[in-house]
Amino acid sequence: MIRDAAEELFLANGYAGTPVTAVAKRAGVAEKTIYNLFETKSGLLLDLFGARVSGDDEDLLAQRHGDVDQLVDAEAIINEFCRINQEVAERVLPLLRVVIEASAVDSDVADRLTAQEEFRQRDQDYLLDALDRRGHLRTDQSREELARKLWLAAAPELVIKALDAGWTLESHTSWLGQVLKALLLDR
Repeated sequence: MIRDAAEELFLANGYAGTPVTAVAKRAGVAEKTIYNLFETKSGLLLDLFGARVSGDDEDLLAQRHGDVDQLVDAEAIINEFCRINQEVAERVLPLLRVVIEASAVDSDVADRLTAQEEFRQRDQDYLLDALDRRGHLRTDQSREELARKLWLAAAPELVIKALDAGWTLESHTSWLGQVLKALLLDR
């Protein structure tokens, strides 16, 4: 109830335009209840963002990574990674815009966004591992360099820019697959 009200208001009005009093009123609770549960407005936003990143089932992302590990064909591995990336983007992007806005004025949100990016970079290693185990990962560049290229190519900010430029999420996913095949595969 509180999360739904907060998300609706954050998406409609942005971070700066959403006071905790408005969230409390929309949710039908006392403002103190929100502070007791989330401590700060940034805590509320970050709770929402965390739920969006992991989805309804926190184990789902790990299961999807396991699906990639079961594949053998290099293109199938990358295509599945791209589909997972798209699923996360569908959940996260609207709220990510608010988090980016908030990170400019709130150090707690900025710190969390930095930590999320560090997690995303480490988390994407499952793709490199799957390609490497099957002998598909290119060997003319260091693993570190390939990881940085993957992190950059799959950045959610690029998805936002593509959508703002009129692309569909599906067209971005297709583009990402082409880019990752060129960047990562030993051809």
